[in-house]
Amino acid sequence: MKLVPVVMCGGSGNRLWPLSRHHYPKQFARLFAQAGRETLFRCAMDRAARCAEPEHKQRIIVVCNHAHRFFVADGLRETERAACTVLVEPQQRNTAAAATLAALDARREFGDALLLLMPSDHRIADENGLARAVAAARPAAQDNQIVVFGIPPTHAETQYGYIHIDAAAAADTAANPACKVLEFCEKPDQQTAAEWLARGHCYWNSGLFLVKASVYLQAIAAFEPDIAHCCEQAYAKRVDDLGFTYAHAESFAQCRNISMDYAIMERADNLRLVPLPTDLGWSDLGDWNRLAEVFDMDENDNRVQGEVMLKDAARNIVLAYQQGRLVGVLGVADCIVADTADAVLVASRKHAHQIKDLVADMRAHHRQADAHRKVFRPWGYYESLAKDENFQVKRIMIKPGHGLSLQKHRHRSEHWVVVKGKVQVTRGDEVFTLAANQSTYIPAQVQHRLENISREAVRLIEVQCGDYLEEDDIIRLDDRYGRTTPK
Repeated sequence: MKLVPVVMCGGSGNRLWPLSRHHYPKQFARLFAQAGRETLFRCAMDRAARCAEPEHKQRIIVVCNHAHRFFVADGLRETERAACTVLVEPQQRNTAAAATLAALDARREFGDALLLLMPSDHRIADENGLARAVAAARPAAQDNQIVVFGIPPTHAETQYGYIHIDAAAAADTAANPACKVLEFCEKPDQQTAAEWLARGHCYWNSGLFLVKASVYLQAIAAFEPDIAHCCEQAYAKRVDDLGFTYAHAESFAQCRNISMDYAIMERADNLRLVPLPTDLGWSDLGDWNRLAEVFDMDENDNRVQGEVMLKDAARNIVLAYQQGRLVGVLGVADCIVADTADAVLVASRKHAHQIKDLVADMRAHHRQADAHRKVFRPWGYYESLAKDENFQVKRIMIKPGHGLSLQKHRHRSEHWVVVKGKVQVTRGDEVFTLAANQSTYIPAQVQHRLENISREAVRLIEVQCGDYLEEDDIIRLDDRYGRTTPK
């Protein structure tokens, strides 16, 4: 039976604010300034390919949110896996619905297959160790069991699910690595977590599962029939475009927002656990404390990234992600300092799990919490350099072979100055080229387009003038990325 890895790219981007944001979750961010600048998504794709059969390394399913589909496409090109299937969710509905879409796709493609359900935002240092554990789990999964991979717990943690296995089975994992699960408890409170730890023969839920597509679909139909029905409708009415498979928006919107842990794993009686090695190097990187565990400590137990100077400081996490800017820390302990181009976080380490609440407060007060100053688009990115009443200055980068949509603005005019590369400009009925040190002016209400016609990334400066400068003042008339404004 074929094994199909499923890389699930959800995430709200709240817990590692200000580095990750709602529009730029952690699996796409460059978390490790000194580790080759690889993203977690790219690492997850490499891990998925290592677990798949050699002849099926391109048969990976990626499930992502509509807002993140072009991040996924860029990551697949970087890893030379552009042939993978990308299922796009119109709205975020958590992992139960995401896994259901993947199971439906695998059933259509193969009749049935083993699904290796994998988060895209975890870290696993020993990918070979994971591949061996997956191989050990295949017989149980092929025998219609749902296999969860367990992490040996080190303390009473409330942010992970707990899995209790039969004591006799635990003593015989060499002969039968897939142990019967007696109870699955998703994210208990502190007292319950301590009780589970004390009873022994329990594991943390790694978020990795191996299950037949048919078995998963039977389980979701039994426990959450509404989700099964909505996903079947959303998949039946899917649309393929630009290399993506879009689930039907209205049907998918009816899905309940629930994880597969609550929807299935706490209820199923055919659950088996395969322990993962203690030296696997697994972490869900779920908050700044967990992320910092992968960084080296200095003699005062500080963990730092980037340009940082400390004096009389201990047990701090200091992360300087703004290149060229020095962060100094003096006379403090047990703090988190995270510095990015447009925001700085200062927090107590014991409150790391509450950063998502701070972000929620920012949203409630209409403070910018969801996007960076540098905003990525399928054609490149733009970065706001200065903004005041009636004007804004942006730096724009357009990738080779890409271009902005044919568009117009109701309220603003634009001035473009090319500083590197060569572009083709459409302005009304005119079409002309601009090279470095040349400029043009686009009046309000005039349709226009920018296209990179050089072999290098184009960079230009845009000055906007008008009484309204927000991004929703764009009327897209034609767009190669399918983002035209509805009429």
